[in-house]
Amino acid sequence: MRARTRRTQAVAGLFALLVANGPQAARAEPPKGTLQVSLPGPVQTLDPALAADVSSRMCVTALYDALYEYDHLARPYELVPALAADLPEESEDHLTWTVRLREGVTYPDDPCFEGGKGRAVTAADVAFCLLRLMDANTGSQGRWVLRGYVAGLDAFTEASKGVAKDPRRSTYTAAEGYPEVTGFEVVDATTLRIHLAKPYPELPWALATSYASVYPPEAVKHHGEDLAKHPVGTGAYRLGTYIPTRSVVLNARSDYTIVRYPTTRGAASGAQLPRNTMVVMTVMKDAMTDWNRFTRGDLDVCPVPFE
Repeated sequence: MRARTRRTQAVAGLFALLVANGPQAARAEPPKGTLQVSLPGPVQTLDPALAADVSSRMCVTALYDALYEYDHLARPYELVPALAADLPEESEDHLTWTVRLREGVTYPDDPCFEGGKGRAVTAADVAFCLLRLMDANTGSQGRWVLRGYVAGLDAFTEASKGVAKDPRRSTYTAAEGYPEVTGFEVVDATTLRIHLAKPYPELPWALATSYASVYPPEAVKHHGEDLAKHPVGTGAYRLGTYIPTRSVVLNARSDYTIVRYPTTRGAASGAQLPRNTMVVMTVMKDAMTDWNRFTRGDLDVCPVPFE
């Protein structure tokens, strides 16, 4: 569906419906800078590897970063670095891609870390997340993004079918029954080399999908299946409230610095993008009701109904 956006001073109606607890709250104005968005259906999960529906992916991309993201101002669309420091380097035979991470990006504080203090993102984290995506026990619908291309990865997926499921698995070792994946070479803390079995020119685009979002192994070990409702990502927002069938409220991270105007886009090139302080995302009941809310000014972003 096509989407139309409008920046407006949001009125109390929708915000009260989502977060109010009584008559007094229903009269409260939402905080300045609140963006109110319509979701096309329930948010099934906040686990990047499992987020297959549109609503879940919309939330995941706000809570997590991947290595690359789209430059939506470019025509046709192009990729720009997100967690990566630059676009990947491709070898002459097209079988090796080198990814270097942006330095200084850290996870938010969370109980999964020692002392509760977030740490820096590493290349080992990227490799872990890609392995977890391809582990048959994870049950991801996103395995197609890498299937058939990375050296040793298909054998890893096949072997994983014979390993007992562990929602808190944070390592993949031979002792656990997983073969080595030579396609993922962690060169150092900020460098990952990906070795392919055959050329895959679409690899950078695959690494820009929400399935390839990066998170720490500690989060999986600590939260297990609760990762679906307890995200630990480096994205622009942190989770406020999560009611899967009704709404998701996201709060802006004050320390987020990745979002900038693309460096090829005129006078604002490289400048920090303005951000909403809060995003309220509500599950729509039907397209026309949401459209009416949008035209009244109760929503800032809404799908355009076809009927």
